[in-house]
Amino acid sequence: MTQRLREHADWLDATFGEILNVLSSYEEVLVNHEARIARLEEVIAPPPAPRVPWLVGVNGSSEHTEQFGSVRVFKGIGKGGLTTLPYQAKHYLVSLKPPQPEESDEYIRATVQTWLDAGRPIEDLRIALWHEPEDNMSAAEWEQYQIPLEQRAAAYGFKPTAIFTAQIDPDFYAKIPLSFEEVWLDPYDWSGQPKDLFDETTYVGSRLVPQIRQLKNDGFMFGLAETATEAKAGQAAWIYEHAQWVYNEGGVGYHYFDRIHTNSKGETRDWRLTPDGLEALKAAAMLPQV
Repeated sequence: MTQRLREHADWLDATFGEILNVLSSYEEVLVNHEARIARLEEVIAPPPAPRVPWLVGVNGSSEHTEQFGSVRVFKGIGKGGLTTLPYQAKHYLVSLKPPQPEESDEYIRATVQTWLDAGRPIEDLRIALWHEPEDNMSAAEWEQYQIPLEQRAAAYGFKPTAIFTAQIDPDFYAKIPLSFEEVWLDPYDWSGQPKDLFDETTYVGSRLVPQIRQLKNDGFMFGLAETATEAKAGQAAWIYEHAQWVYNEGGVGYHYFDRIHTNSKGETRDWRLTPDGLEALKAAAMLPQV
């Protein structure tokens, strides 16, 4: 009996050992399989898509242009295209105002030639013809300027764009070329208090937020070409929070209008950056590009 028990125990030990060996082999196979899956996922999965460059800057008349990677450049009516590049910023958002549509080609050619002569990458140049055009012409007239802009953008490779106020007139909106990837807006806080631009209960927000929503739904990217607040207290928080809102919504960029400005009605506003406001804008420029 004792002998049979020993034999049975030996058989159990051998069988259990075989089972352990089989389990160990399966475990090794499983580990290798999981490793292969991980490698395949690494190969198959696309890398994170880089966002469109996040452009933060000021207007060309600001004393702070050298501290930012983007600059908003204005050329007045009949002032031609750019013949110099006075700012070190990598990205230019340029507004040109040819008196007649047929003069557009000359303005664009001059700007592009100046840009290329400086050895700048053409994709870092954005050109708009007649920013905020609603007070200057009809939608049909504005459309005539966009034809040469589209044609020259296709030929040279710069980014054509359009710039409007916080709310685009529907007639003009209908004329924005579908080839334009970006549309920029110019919302301002006229309240004297740092009100939220993107609060739909405010005057500007009730126009701006639906406009941004419409642009995104129609496949356009958006940015703020100009924005400012007269309020000095709270300016820094106003700037950073608004820039972050634009960034989080997938916006292209945020430009602060840093100057004392008198509008066509003779109303003067002090939009200048405070030291804290400048630091907030610089912090907004550091939001990650991916």
